[in-house]
Amino acid sequence: MPIWGQILTEIHTSDDPEAHDQTRRKYRERLHSVTGRHTIVYYTDWLTNEDPTSRQSAMTLSDMQGFMGAVNGQDTDQLDLILHVPGEN
Repeated sequence: MPIWGQILTEIHTSDDPEAHDQTRRKYRERLHSVTGRHTIVYYTDWLTNEDPTSRQSAMTLSDMQGFMGAVNGQDTDQLDLILHVPGEN
């Protein structure tokens, strides 16, 4: 798998207006082909949030409903979960 800078270069050198989504899908499918497991990706827009103390950039209790909807009916014993969220200080 490429590192973050390589992924950004791949996106920025593409003429495809859907490059972000296409790149995300490509690597998610590549992970699935290796592990054979379902993959859920959860991320927040914390890189562009100007207020680092804002709770909008972190996972909250209100995220539980969406997450539960995503895993409902899935074999969660065999799941890859990718979290792209800020950590606590």
